[in-house]
Amino acid sequence: VVFAVIVSICLIVADAAAPSAVTLGRLERFGGVWRSVEDWPEAQTFPGVLVFEFRGPLSFASADWFKEQIEERRCRAEADDAWRV
Repeated sequence: VVFAVIVSICLIVADAAAPSAVTLGRLERFGGVWRSVEDWPEAQTFPGVLVFEFRGPLSFASADWFKEQIEERRCRAEADDAWRV
């Protein structure tokens, strides 16, 4: 039982420090809702606009992770936009 509690606490801390993050795209066929482009490849993104969802608490533990995720996705979006031009 003690081992299970320790594992659970470690998982909670890991999730708080590095929560998931996704880039969103618009789905016109569902009334313009925004969904993850990883789950919905047909979701439309727009050049020069990055819609980002951070799926977790933003705290001192996750601040650096948040910054890294934003920068990584911004660079990826800029590279994708360069190919579209």
